[in-house]
Amino acid sequence: MFHFLWMYFQVTVITSQPGRTIVGLLEVGLKDADLVPLRRLLVVQICTAADWGHNTPSPEDTRAEADGRRL
Repeated sequence: MFHFLWMYFQVTVITSQPGRTIVGLLEVGLKDADLVPLRRLLVVQICTAADWGHNTPSPEDTRAEADGRRL
């Protein structure tokens, strides 16, 4: 009988950097990585009280806006 051991992992990144900065760093850093066992990648941006009034659009929001303009 064969037993396969599948190991999956989850990664949580906690940062104060804006979303676009982190996306760029993750793309470069994970470019050659084997991501098959990656089950979940969660990026959490921690803001200070001074940042609360300044919304920075997420990459998803930016893409959605760009897609809407192309229609």
